[in-house]
Amino acid sequence: MTTPPPSMVLSHHAHPKPELTEPVRNASRNAPGLRPGSPPPSRVCQFCGNEYEGSSRPSSYCDATCRQAAFRARRQRLVVPPLPRHAHGLDVLYECAACGERLLNAQLCESCHRFARRLGVAVTCPTCDEPILLSELLEQLP
Repeated sequence: MTTPPPSMVLSHHAHPKPELTEPVRNASRNAPGLRPGSPPPSRVCQFCGNEYEGSSRPSSYCDATCRQAAFRARRQRLVVPPLPRHAHGLDVLYECAACGERLLNAQLCESCHRFARRLGVAVTCPTCDEPILLSELLEQLP
């Protein structure tokens, strides 16, 4: 029997076998710094900014006081100042149908306790300081 030429011979040594390593299980649990006996990692409190030693349990706050204060700060309602009476900047003139009294920015007539009808946008008269309809003032202009 003849032996094949060396180029045709497949050897088990042609490809080196990869080294067998132990499988890594629980990699996050066995991460460096969290092994038993090692010092706990240093963390920063999200509320007060102080540095504290963390435990194996994840936490964002140094103690219960900061955790509760952060909760209350998140839940605190914003104090919004009330809007001014006429936020749009224009005054409205109303006229009572019963007594004929003209009211500025008030729909309820104080003398007869009835609702007045809206006449339109009003301005104050430059001479007498009384409310006057803008349309009436424009009609008086030459």
